[in-house]
Amino acid sequence: MSNNNYIDELLTLLAMFAFICVSLLAFKCRTIFALDLETSYEVSLKIIIYVATAAVLGFLTRDHIEFTTQFLIAVPFAYFWLEPVLDYKAIQTIPDVPFYLSGHGQSLGLLIVTIFCFALWVFKETSSSSPESQNV
Repeated sequence: MSNNNYIDELLTLLAMFAFICVSLLAFKCRTIFALDLETSYEVSLKIIIYVATAAVLGFLTRDHIEFTTQFLIAVPFAYFWLEPVLDYKAIQTIPDVPFYLSGHGQSLGLLIVTIFCFALWVFKETSSSSPESQNV
């Protein structure tokens, strides 16, 4: 037996595991967010991609960036998986789409969350580098 068979089997198992995770998460997303099946699969796939990317990047930068800073960076990127949910809800409310579900409202919400996370990061950095905390 060659090593390629083991690698192929491992990749097959990983693909099956990913498919099962997406399927189970899709039904949860459908229930939690009250979505149709197609949108719930899109959201569940994007959530898994988001979590995997955040975990890999967090692991790779663990020696250089603190966990709290990694978290503050990752929060605004949740818009990646949240956008289909908001778009689906906006379609359900046509013709009277509320501002927060419109394209401008979603962009403004993303901007506010990004500014808030940046402000929290600035506060964390300035409070941790104060002279009182370094004398201890």
